[in-house]
Amino acid sequence: MRFARRSLELKKKYSGTPVGLTETIFLYQSGPMGLKMLTPFEFQKSIAEGNDPPAEVAMEAESQVKGKKIKVLIYNEQTVTPITTKLQDEAKAAGIPILPVTETMPSAVNYQNWMLSQLAALDRALGK
Repeated sequence: MRFARRSLELKKKYSGTPVGLTETIFLYQSGPMGLKMLTPFEFQKSIAEGNDPPAEVAMEAESQVKGKKIKVLIYNEQTVTPITTKLQDEAKAAGIPILPVTETMPSAVNYQNWMLSQLAALDRALGK
């Protein structure tokens, strides 16, 4: 229940805020929070499936970062590729917060605390 409450709090604060994703891992959380996902789905899906996205789609994602059209870049730290690393580097250069998330729960925490810690990190990143 704490997770649902926390998600609702974030929705009230940040609904409509544009964010970027390197892959689909955070789609299920960002949608209910009302975050505006700018990164093309084709980019996210390609990376999630272990493929390079089409060049024009990768260029669109880079343009969103370089143009500071997103407030935060959310990436799966367990799926690192030269393309996602480049996007992170560009976000750093643009002063855009980068939020690492994982798809595998750390062994030292329970599911709810893992999810709550990711939401707290998102709140901090969006609050910058």
